[in-house]
Amino acid sequence: MKTAFSILALAAVAAAANKDHEANVKFYEGSACDGKVIVDSHLKVGQCKKMKLKLVVDTPQLKETYTHIKLSGDDFSEAYVFENEKECKDYGDDFDKDKEVTFIRAPAKDACYPCNKCGSAKSVRFDTVAPKKVESGTKGSDANSVEDDAKSGDNAASSVVASSVVVLAATVAS
Repeated sequence: MKTAFSILALAAVAAAANKDHEANVKFYEGSACDGKVIVDSHLKVGQCKKMKLKLVVDTPQLKETYTHIKLSGDDFSEAYVFENEKECKDYGDDFDKDKEVTFIRAPAKDACYPCNKCGSAKSVRFDTVAPKKVESGTKGSDANSVEDDAKSGDNAASSVVASSVVVLAATVAS
């Protein structure tokens, strides 16, 4: 079982997310949204995607390798990361107090943020995507489908506000 720990992201501001939320999510090996791109995906809430590179976290609290990502339904600048496709599909779209999940949250969107204790991801970016109007009768893709993304990312200015990888585990109060 993974060890639960929490790290507060400085100046984190939570936004009420919704099921129609979309974002361009980018994790970089460089500290200023540069270097190798771990993930560069257009994500919709509930959609699982395979990352370009593995996200490797090796800290005293957590030693895991993640291959899949899903946009959180709880915060506009948060993504859940998973070790495999099954875990990604099985976890719901919103935080579930009964399931352990690892996630990365940036303090805000549309900017580059350094990511502390995020393993191989040294910086992250969550860019806003304007919702597309869907014509009636148009078929959509399966929200839980797993897709590969091979787009290239662009560079952005760095910020002093930090992001963190966090594992949440349910705790039962007696």
